Amino acid sequence: MQKGKKFALLIIVNFVWMFLLYQGCIQIGEKIGSPLPYQVCTIVYMAAAILLFLIYWIRSHPKEEDAGPAETAKGGGKLLLTWVFPILIIFLLDLFDLYVIQQVRELLSSIR
Repeated sequence: MQKGKKFALLIIVNFVWMFLLYQGCIQIGEKIGSPLPYQVCTIVYMAAAILLFLIYWIRSHPKEEDAGPAETAKGGGKLLLTWVFPILIIFLLDLFDLYVIQQVRELLSSIR
């Protein structure tokens, strides 16, 4: 149970600082009037998520001469997920904001 709490805490901590950094990029872009910081941050996060997920996938599939999946479960497999999950959650929140919340705002502003 203690490892589960540590895993959840790492996900939460990583999510908080990644989300703050992502929101900072959005705010900087709005302040300077350019979407470039937002786009750069999105590309970096996307590349990091893909790379970390590929590393996790490669590590979780043992070679034929390995002892088995119990050996690959040890080590950094779960640690990589503590980085991938927050990035994916941030992307889902961003997509939700872009395609749902923004549409609702436009709909409500057009009603007035």
